[in-house]
Amino acid sequence: MASDIEDIDEEYLSNNQSMWDGYLDLGAPDKICSKCDVVIWNHEKNNKSSPNKPPTFSLCCKNGQVVLDKEKQPPKPLATLLTGGVHFKHFKQNIRFYNCMSSTGGKIDHSINRGGAPYCFKVQGVNYHNIGSLVPTDDNTPKFYQLYIYDTEDEINNRINAVNGGRDVVNEEIVRSLMHMLDEHNRLVKDFRIARERVRQNAVDEFKLVLISSSSASGRPNHIAPSNERIFETDPHFMQLQYPLLFPHGDIGYYREIPLNRPVKHSKRDIEVTESEDPNEKGAREYITMREFYNYKLMIRLSEGLTPHLGGRLWQRYVVDAFIAIEQYRLDWIRDHQTTIRFDLYYNMRDAMQKGDRNPSNIGKAIILPASFTGSKRYMTQYFKDSLAICQTLGHPSLFRTMITNTKWPKIQLMLKHVPGADVADAPDVVARVFKMKVDQLMDMIKKKNCLADV
Repeated sequence: MASDIEDIDEEYLSNNQSMWDGYLDLGAPDKICSKCDVVIWNHEKNNKSSPNKPPTFSLCCKNGQVVLDKEKQPPKPLATLLTGGVHFKHFKQNIRFYNCMSSTGGKIDHSINRGGAPYCFKVQGVNYHNIGSLVPTDDNTPKFYQLYIYDTEDEINNRINAVNGGRDVVNEEIVRSLMHMLDEHNRLVKDFRIARERVRQNAVDEFKLVLISSSSASGRPNHIAPSNERIFETDPHFMQLQYPLLFPHGDIGYYREIPLNRPVKHSKRDIEVTESEDPNEKGAREYITMREFYNYKLMIRLSEGLTPHLGGRLWQRYVVDAFIAIEQYRLDWIRDHQTTIRFDLYYNMRDAMQKGDRNPSNIGKAIILPASFTGSKRYMTQYFKDSLAICQTLGHPSLFRTMITNTKWPKIQLMLKHVPGADVADAPDVVARVFKMKVDQLMDMIKKKNCLADV
């Protein structure tokens, strides 16, 4: 791993010798977090004001407070398809069809990909995952998880026919190799195969499949709810059931009680209250949040498997799914903690009275989204009023500055060298991180270096 970083450093220096002297460079991603081994930029460290001290990072693991199991290396058939081989290009382009498991509740917008631009995954409406029944009903053809249980003698053809386009978009040889791989390595698929044997032996019409996520301190297993129509984002198998090709071993994902590895001694400054708990509760929280979990998973670590990052278009869908899950988790917290943000209820009543709604039964019943929730009405109103106040004090703006990302930036390309075969269009997480750092540099130029005028 150290040699890989050194090679990137040498390449970076050789490619940027003719760079403009005034160019604000982020440098190569040549830092390694001492706590979690993530490859990261020096600009992302916490202690920027202390250049002589060893760097500490919170973006990846909260400086060692988030500790998760290492991602395993992909089994051989999948590893070959993701990194090279005869079917590499075909598989990366159609990986979503090979992965297709549970149905998605949101509406996927396919029109955005009709042009010649890079592929983009866009979903509209409320997004949720349906598992459905374990056997098909009303003589329907099997699909999703039913493929593991029903009519498995003809499973290859069933899987191909379940995809729109059939053999025109999927290869029978690839389907067979992936099916055998999941049977051997994926713990969740093994559970579905057990259900298949029960159907074969007893020919039962109704049964429940209960997935076991972990064991409690007493040794008794913690059971996940039996199979039903919807898989919730807090289910430990939420992502693993949806993306078996990104998580071929079927290991447990996020759940509410993953402990936060805080140091024994800490100051008040280290105590963080987030939207996963009641701010009125005293003391530090004990468990990591969903956002911290996915922050950890989005990072590139050369000391463990990179299977999700190699997923191409499927990785895009996973990133979107993770964002939606985090937003839904926050909304659920706000809904369940309306008393915590009760001060906003007064504004709700005032607004209703100003609109002429005098019926008390209609006042104070809605779910209140605070200004801290991005995109909410109070969020937009707060920024609108701030902009009016700035114009009133300083006058109307005379300069409107915009900024875009150049996917050819060497910082992006150098990070992608750690992910074999990855295209910049399939790394929205890397692009977003680089863009954020460049925005920070621009704001530093304007606010601290006064490049335009005194601020």
